[in-house]
Amino acid sequence: VRVVVGEEPDAVGVAVLAAGRIGDLLHEPVAVVHTDDGSPGALVLRLAAPPGAGPAELRDALTAIGLDRGLPLDLAREAYRITATPDRVELLAVTAAGLVRGAVSLLQMVVADAAPWLQIPCATVVDHPRLPWRAVLVDV
Repeated sequence: VRVVVGEEPDAVGVAVLAAGRIGDLLHEPVAVVHTDDGSPGALVLRLAAPPGAGPAELRDALTAIGLDRGLPLDLAREAYRITATPDRVELLAVTAAGLVRGAVSLLQMVVADAAPWLQIPCATVVDHPRLPWRAVLVDV
């Protein structure tokens, strides 16, 4: 098992966090690499838009993920697509924030009783926030 990521610093940070969590689940270290050799067992993290992308690039990234280009940009920034096959998992996100959200969703997909293996069902998940804010609770 290994995590494949480009060289964007924010994406590398997410890859290191994901590799650490996967390593905890497997009870062994998980490598983070920049080159994908195409062999099975990879979690591939990719950004669909370059860091600092403008509105046009963000909209192109939405198309790459499979979402409507008309999605408001404040919601688009956290959009992602997970594609899990028997051989590998690919996480494509508009921005690093989307990689984080996608990685959390991916970890929630892990089958709990599959030890010592890491088992994830084959699926395609395309998601983005429904609202532009997370939540606030004021208890007085």
